[in-house]
Amino acid sequence: AEQVVADAVALENAGAAMLLIEAVPDEVTRRVLDATSVPLIGIGAGTECHGQVLVLQDLLGLTDRPPRFADPVARMGEALVNAGSEWVKRVAERRIGGERYRMKGEAGVNVGGQAGGDGSGVGGIRERGAGEAAGGAGPGPARAHRAKIAD
Repeated sequence: AEQVVADAVALENAGAAMLLIEAVPDEVTRRVLDATSVPLIGIGAGTECHGQVLVLQDLLGLTDRPPRFADPVARMGEALVNAGSEWVKRVAERRIGGERYRMKGEAGVNVGGQAGGDGSGVGGIRERGAGEAAGGAGPGPARAHRAKIAD
């Protein structure tokens, strides 16, 4: 404890604008607070710090074994695993949901050898409008082959 306090004082004297203290008993945190004047941020250092740091995954319950000082405010890990399992099941059953893109005009129009009326093949590609991410180097010859499809 004495070494932690001495190090904190030395850091402040060297010009530190704030200190971070981790995994120490409350008594050590209190001694550092009493010996320094800069803001003290804690992670596993008790409640007396000026501010707290907590890893987001620990806060949301995404880790199997969070550190003992982290009390999750949610249990999202299990929900994410369940959502991933449900998605895999839907893909395997070919029932992914959502609204598919359709070709302009008649259903079943043949474009580039692919059926487009059912939302599969080329029918699943649409030309992006202004302001949408192109996913590449931007408009140009590489995109000229895409069929324009109604949103």
